[in-house]
Formats: sequence, C-alpha cells, structure tokens
Amino acid sequence: MKRQPPYKNSQEPPLEEVKLPGAASAAARLARPLIRVLKILFTPAALVFLVAVAIKNRLVIQTLLQEASLAPIILAITLWCCLHLLAALFAMLIFRGAQKPLSFGSALYIHANRLPARYLPGGVWHTVGRIADFRGQGITVRHITLFVFLENALSPCMAFMLGGLFMLAGGGLSGANALLVFAIGLGGIVAAPIIARRWILKGNYSGLPLKNYGMVLAVGVVYWCGAAACFTLYFTSFPQALYDGSLWKIGGTYLFSWAIGFITVFAPQGIGIFEAVSGKLLAGAISFGSVAVLAAGFRLVLLASDLCTFAVVRLFIRKPPVGPNKIPQN
Repeated sequence: MKRQPPYKNSQEPPLEEVKLPGAASAAARLARPLIRVLKILFTPAALVFLVAVAIKNRLVIQTLLQEASLAPIILAITLWCCLHLLAALFAMLIFRGAQKPLSFGSALYIHANRLPARYLPGGVWHTVGRIADFRGQGITVRHITLFVFLENALSPCMAFMLGGLFMLAGGGLSGANALLVFAIGLGGIVAAPIIARRWILKGNYSGLPLKNYGMVLAVGVVYWCGAAACFTLYFTSFPQALYDGSLWKIGGTYLFSWAIGFITVFAPQGIGIFEAVSGKLLAGAISFGSVAVLAAGFRLVLLASDLCTFAVVRLFIRKPPVGPNKIPQN
C-alpha cells in the first residue's frame, strides 16, 4: 500500500513546500548562497568599523559617558520590556484565523523564551525557534508562514512609514524624501494582505480578515512608536549629543535606520548599517563616528531588556503544553 504524506488529511504541506510563485522561488534559491557569503564577509567588517570609530572618537565617547544620565536609559529598558507584550499580541492576532488560535500567555512565553536566540550568529534563530514552538502548539504550517511573512514585511514597512512621518515633522531628511519614505512604507502595508491572501492563504480570506489585519496594524503602530520613544530616551541621556532638540528627528532616525538595516539582507540584525545611517543623520553636535558608537550602544539596552523579559517570563508564566489538542484557548 502506497504511503500517504503526513499532511494528506489536513491539506497542510510541510513548511518548505509553502512556496512563492516560480520566479520568486527561483530567485530566492539563487540568492541564498550569495547572501550567506556576504553575511560571513560583512559581519566582521562591520565590527571592525565600529571598533575603529570607537577608538578614533574615544575621548568624546568618554566625555559623553561621564556626563550621561542613567534615568532615561532605565526608562528605555523598561519600556522595551513592555514592547515584548505587544510582540506577543501581534502573534496572537495573526493566529486568530487558524483552526487552533494561540492564547496570549502561550504567545508571550514562546516569544520571550526564544529571545536569547537573537544573539546567536546569523540573526534568524529567534524566528526559527518560534516556528518550532508554534508547530508544537498545533498551528498549521500555512498560518506559521503567514506569521513569518507579515512579521518580516510589516516591520520595515511600519518603520519606514512612521520614520518618514516623524522626520517630516522634525527633520533629518528633506520634505520630499521623508514623504517618499512614508509612501514606501504605506504602500507595503497596503500590499502585504494582498500578497498574503493570494500566495500564502491561496484565496482563503478567512485566514486574514481585514478587521483582524487592522488590529494587527494598530498593534504595530503602537509598537514602533514605543521603539522610537526608547531610542529617543536613550539618546537624550547624552546631553552633549543633542544640538537641535528635535525629538521627532531622533525617533524618526531610529526607525528609518533600523528599516534600512533590516532590508540589508547581508547585515545580520542590521549591524553596521543601522549605526552608519544613524551617524549620518544625527551628526552635528558630535561627529558621525561618535553618533555611530552611541547607536551601537543602544544594542546593550535591547540586550538588557531581552534578558529581563526572558527571566521574568520564565519565572512567572507557565510553559504552554505541547500538542495540537492541548492549546490554551482565549
């Protein structure tokens, strides 16, 4: 008797079989080895760049650290811890269209428990770990693919849209360029559900209702405004780095620089790119190199926040049971 595929009854293909259209799939296969090589070459180059500018600007950095205020940094760490709650809510809302929706507690545990994987080489292991956990919760492959797509598509689009809007208000880019950045982000947000419904859900609109998508966007807007506020708090803890007092510009620069780093696929977690763009846009009272080093220091704020969130969730939230029939319901 011919053996049937394990997904025969559920009509759910394995993760690797949920594919984009032929041309896009072929392009991805061709690009993957090149991106892998570029990552290997670029990461140490970015680290050398950051070390070199830190050494060159060491006296300025030393002065900035000596005069820094600790309170805004602590507030930034605390606020970023709260943003992890929104990241879990984002996942929960996307999975509402699945046959086995994920509870907020389970989504939060899965998100926080995998945070240390962000710091493994490659920059993809937090996502890989969550995919395995979602499968253990009985979430279908198609909805996991939908989640990964929306998370990776909406994050830079939201950052571009809000970053362009903030810099339109506070400077950093010319008015025309800020509007262009805003338009790019908004266009991606409009296109994302069309792509998801057509090629991931195969026309199954119930898997991503527009009302649900609107709630996902609302959570995303709050998340990225909070992220911009965290960076602004951190940056304002160094008074000598400020020269025009535009908080909108600082927040917009963070979002724009983060998005540029994110879409630079050969720079894991945007390392080097994020710092260089931030340095270019915020240089003034201090040099490009000094701003780049401060921007790199913000990664320590994120690390502290991730470790705090990981510890608190592991201590106070119960691990969700494994298995398609054991999922906690909302």
